[in-house]
Amino acid sequence: IAEFRDARRLDPDEASAHDSLGSALDDKGDLDAAIAEFRKAIELAPGSSLGRRWYARFLSSQNRPDEAVAESRRAIEADPLSLGTRRDLIETLTMARSYDDVVAEAQRLFDIAPNSAEVRLGMAWVYFVQEKYAEAFDVFMAGLAAMDIAPSRRGQVEKAFKHGGMDAVFSLWAKVLEHEAELGQKNQSDLLVLYALLG
Repeated sequence: IAEFRDARRLDPDEASAHDSLGSALDDKGDLDAAIAEFRKAIELAPGSSLGRRWYARFLSSQNRPDEAVAESRRAIEADPLSLGTRRDLIETLTMARSYDDVVAEAQRLFDIAPNSAEVRLGMAWVYFVQEKYAEAFDVFMAGLAAMDIAPSRRGQVEKAFKHGGMDAVFSLWAKVLEHEAELGQKNQSDLLVLYALLG
């Protein structure tokens, strides 16, 4: 925190210094000070999406879904073509359990970037929670195709779905994330979500 405070002191009009300090204060549990820093960053750079994205994540983590979604939408207004900003809105809507809005925003993102593999895989989770298992499977397979996963692996996923539905698909994918080097470093947050969905 001291380093971020030093950065803010050196250039108090630099919005990113306030964003960084706000995030560090959030990590330390100093929520009121974090809010002040996030708001100062937005005040300094109202046309930037970055500060609004950080603040929306903070609000979402504090179980303030309506405010988080509103801030995420303001970030989109500031940078409507940013895929990262659109992904953040989808994540914020998911945390707010606004699943119909998630589907609508995901479609908007796919219109801009049809091969958004991460979002397609994430949408499988949303459809699963809605008990729309066929849609979950279809979008999951589309995500694997966008990631250029080998046809043999996709065949395993199809077989898992036929024999055990999306529970079997998610179980298989959790094992893949844990053990397969082809996908690179393990994504711990994905594993947490998969195991939470599986109970």
